[in-house]
Amino acid sequence: MGDDGAWSKPEKLGPNVNTPMQEESVQIHPDGRTLYFSSNGHPSFGGLDIFVSRMQDDGTWGKALNLGYPINTGADENSLLVSADGRVAYFASDRSGGLGDLDLYSFELYAEARPQPVTYIRGHVTDKTNGSPVEADVELFDLSTGKLATAAYSDPKTGEFLVCLPSGRSYALNAGAEGYLFFSENYDVAAGTAKEPVTLEVPLSPLTRGSVIALRNIFFNTASYDLLPASNAELDKLVKLLKANPTLRIELGGHTDNVGNDAANQKLSEQRANTVRDFVVKQGIDGARITAKGYGETKPVATNDTEEGRAQNRRTEVRVLRINPRQLPRPLARRFDGAFQHVLQFALRHHLEGRFGGAAFAHHGLDQLFGRAVGVLHQVEAAEHGLLHERAGHMWLQAEAHSGFDHHAHDLEEVGGAAAAERGHGIEQGFIGQVHGATGAVEQLLHHQCLPHAQLGAGGVGSDAHADLCGGVGHGTHHGLMPKVLAQSL
Repeated sequence: MGDDGAWSKPEKLGPNVNTPMQEESVQIHPDGRTLYFSSNGHPSFGGLDIFVSRMQDDGTWGKALNLGYPINTGADENSLLVSADGRVAYFASDRSGGLGDLDLYSFELYAEARPQPVTYIRGHVTDKTNGSPVEADVELFDLSTGKLATAAYSDPKTGEFLVCLPSGRSYALNAGAEGYLFFSENYDVAAGTAKEPVTLEVPLSPLTRGSVIALRNIFFNTASYDLLPASNAELDKLVKLLKANPTLRIELGGHTDNVGNDAANQKLSEQRANTVRDFVVKQGIDGARITAKGYGETKPVATNDTEEGRAQNRRTEVRVLRINPRQLPRPLARRFDGAFQHVLQFALRHHLEGRFGGAAFAHHGLDQLFGRAVGVLHQVEAAEHGLLHERAGHMWLQAEAHSGFDHHAHDLEEVGGAAAAERGHGIEQGFIGQVHGATGAVEQLLHHQCLPHAQLGAGGVGSDAHADLCGGVGHGTHHGLMPKVLAQSL
């Protein structure tokens, strides 16, 4: 299955498994390397026999081994299932001596046909702030190969998940859910058994300003800022998070233990943070969204007196600097849209009338030009709706809170809180100033959309008005960039 959830085209497993005859009843054991299946195309005792094949180091399947008599007979045997510890197997057969048709049988699987030892990992995914269960996508990667070993979804009611993995290996765990930073940790499950599974707690941090996670599966060479290949799965997860949240801005913080020189540790932490940033930017993420900062050994999270503690202190962290403001309630959003357009139109008309005089404004066709300017504003709002809400909308709400519009008080309290009212006056003044500044950008945009000279030139003022309004902007300016200029000025 691909990242888009679609299945790829099926591929044959190769001549060691597939024959011109019939292969069916497939089980790939949770060890990920042992394949059991039934076939009547390989040398057999008759009918369908059960075979086992092992995955080779190059990813291909090895020669199929017949499990032999008395497991296989001249009748049909199929549907083999093997216990987690690999000792007991169950299958179906229509051999003589049964109760009729297919009967179920079990036997102790001999050592040569057993899978590799496996263990279970039982986990519990919760919201870090309140402990409530979270439905999350859980992935475990084999750190020795960097490949996905298994994946599961946690139960939406309990937050629990259960997966089976080969024991004796180290795994990187990533868990993510919409509205949360992903969780990152690595585990050695060498001690786990089928009877005593590994138990994990997976707390997810909400995707809010100030939230922090440690990227525990980012690895560097010792005393170096060269990334190791085992880091790729974690880095890809970070890229996906940023692509799924295009307004998210983060800080990448590098941290070291206290071994070595303070200055050298500070420099190394900066280099490692910048290395991670460079990787993410190369995957198409705007570098302006990512700040890289080194903290050296100044912010330990564990003791530096033990190797385990020092390993915890050597880390790369992600801190949320900004995410979209809370979405406005729909009635309030509609009020904002109308009020914001009104302010823009008023500011633009006031600006143009001030430059050319009220009578000249109406008489010489500038009313028509103003109408076009308003249309441009609407086009900009449609094209940059999210940006307008994010920048201007939040300022407008805070300014409105300061201005004392009581009929909006309940909604405004939800969005801005008391802090917005306290800051309202300064924000209000800044908002008004930015609105007036935006008219300059509108004039530049109109340079590429203004009326023909003759329509502006009646009465002897139009020529100067046209030169004043539509001149002074380089003809090389691409008008497709102007909506962004306007939006950024807001």
